[in-house]
Amino acid sequence: PPKGFIGSGGITDSNGKYQARSGDKLGMPAGRYRVVVQRWATLDGKPFKEDPQAGMDLEQAKMGGTVKEMVPAKYSDPEQTQLTVEITKGQKDPVDFNLATK
Repeated sequence: PPKGFIGSGGITDSNGKYQARSGDKLGMPAGRYRVVVQRWATLDGKPFKEDPQAGMDLEQAKMGGTVKEMVPAKYSDPEQTQLTVEITKGQKDPVDFNLATK
């Protein structure tokens, strides 16, 4: 990745489709990246939804202990992830990850 580049991110829809974004731009620069996949849920297992009107975002929920990570650390922890991807210049094809839960 380019010098000073922090990272890209995306949120999946109900079908698992996503679009990576770098800041306000669609896509990401060419390079090799570590990939982190996270799925936060409430303690009863329901998907977590941020509530800006109530002032509750994901970071506050994590600090308050009201959410838990549902994806194993080998995919969800930035220090332990085993997922990597190589993005080429001008790449248009999506990158899919088939994750095993065990």
